[in-house]
Amino acid sequence: MTHPEIDIVTIESRARALRSAHFLRLIGKLVGLLRPGYRTARV
Repeated sequence: MTHPEIDIVTIESRARALRSAHFLRLIGKLVGLLRPGYRTARV
């Protein structure tokens, strides 16, 4: 028995998580360009 609704929900949540992670990485890259040493200070 397959549940397509659950599959769709998991796919959407996974896509949203990937999108948010990509967005955060993009913001981090922009901040790193604007403020050198900020990323190294955080990590």
